[in-house]
Amino acid sequence: MNESEPARTRYCSRCITTFFADEARCPNLGCRHARPAVGWGELMEAGDLLDRTYRIHSRLAIGGAGVTYLGRELGEGDEETGPLLALKVLYQQRDQGAYLHRLATEANVLQRLNHPQIVECRGFVHRSGHSPYLVTRFEAGGSLLDHIRRVGTLSVETTAAIGVQICDALGVAHRQGVIHRDLKPENVLLETIADRDEVPRVRVADFGIAKVIGGVGDRLTRVGAFVGTAQYAAPEQFEGMTPEPATDVYAVGALLYFCLTARPVAEYMAELDAEDQRYHLLRHLPPRLPQLDGPPGRWIEDSLAGAMTPEPGDRCAIEALAARLLAIAAGRDPGPIHTGSAPPTSGVTADSGPVDITIFNHPKGAPVGARSAPTSVPTLDEPTASQTSRAPAGVTLRPVPTIERMAAAPAARTAGVGCLAGGLLLVSLGLALGGALWWFTHRDTSRALTASDPDATARKEWQAIAYQVGVEGVRAERACQAPPYLGIEVTLDATGSVTRTRLLNYPHAPTEECVGERLAQVKFPRSSAGSVRVAVTMTE
Repeated sequence: MNESEPARTRYCSRCITTFFADEARCPNLGCRHARPAVGWGELMEAGDLLDRTYRIHSRLAIGGAGVTYLGRELGEGDEETGPLLALKVLYQQRDQGAYLHRLATEANVLQRLNHPQIVECRGFVHRSGHSPYLVTRFEAGGSLLDHIRRVGTLSVETTAAIGVQICDALGVAHRQGVIHRDLKPENVLLETIADRDEVPRVRVADFGIAKVIGGVGDRLTRVGAFVGTAQYAAPEQFEGMTPEPATDVYAVGALLYFCLTARPVAEYMAELDAEDQRYHLLRHLPPRLPQLDGPPGRWIEDSLAGAMTPEPGDRCAIEALAARLLAIAAGRDPGPIHTGSAPPTSGVTADSGPVDITIFNHPKGAPVGARSAPTSVPTLDEPTASQTSRAPAGVTLRPVPTIERMAAAPAARTAGVGCLAGGLLLVSLGLALGGALWWFTHRDTSRALTASDPDATARKEWQAIAYQVGVEGVRAERACQAPPYLGIEVTLDATGSVTRTRLLNYPHAPTEECVGERLAQVKFPRSSAGSVRVAVTMTE
């Protein structure tokens, strides 16, 4: 080597240690791999040519599979032409097997999607005698992580506007059978550098470990393996479950939470054992944003709660999340959040009297406050698939044995509370009160409803209300520093406002008042007339 030439940076393909001297063994004492027969790998420097086609300007990033360089294409007369490019080149001796498959998957995905909010693929080269490389358009604004580090936390409106762009990109991917499953601030790129209050144009990047249903990457990860980044992974990813669109929906929520707080939902995830990560995460769901006051903070907090429920089936769809974020970005109320288990309702039939919805979720034989479950309900050892309710923040809402509707007939209203109580006793004995009281108990809420059943749409509304009462109840208990999982009963008027709150297993007036004040700020989904009482009990 000419002494005037700068020393070349070499690397060991086994441990990715870099060094300058042509060592006989890797200088990393934990590796000490012997020099390969073809020699050590070498990193490219500014001015080098890649494949006689691209001139390297600088190194952008060094990863586990390869190096990404900044460069431009050469035209006639070796003059640079076209836009700046990001060139991802696999390491020597990591240019085959899973690494190659994942780079090919990324190229294939990017070419298929071709969306304004997804990085643009400019080519993929794989031929004998040369390390495979992927060419994408360079985004000059850096990553969203770089942006947050530079300007600090973002406003609710700016965060929502960024979220709309990400949701649009993922929506296109999902419709083509592609699930990203590794969305994080590092994988969202800004076209140009932006100020804090400016809405940047962003593009989703790094589809290298994307799940392509029925495609080249469909079986790259063994069943049961964790794939993703722990700080932004959905709970099901820690169990090695097959990813689905809801997995990306969760990641969008986690990413937006980072934009608002500059920290992940659950910190120190990377330091925990794999078996403890999921439990640690569930303790922090749904995420709270106490530092954000006013309606915009509540709107986006509700949106994150709908996107980040522990169970994938309960999360809102990516399109619904995009619609909510679009409204928030414009300063409008997005309305109630609708999740997989709480669909939107309309046209609910008005009732002649108050309605009680009781969700019993407790260990078999345990007390449930002032209420007791009817003897006709199935035990917790034999739940039906449709009778499950989800809970936030590490709470396990056990299978729902029953949902009960009780309405007093007009002729019996003068009988008062005593008659109603007597009616409950007679019902438990299997007797009837001839039009004074009727019960509807459904063991399977998914079956066809008969003429004696309550309105099917009304049942959906009750389930939606019960779900939100569980979410908001846990959130209020935390804010009021109450013991967790107490069980809450609320009375709602026809507008969805809370008129009364009661803690079922904690007769402490100051705490009950605090929880009531928190719940009074929430608007619950109502479309039927009359008041409704909802009791939800939870177990850890």
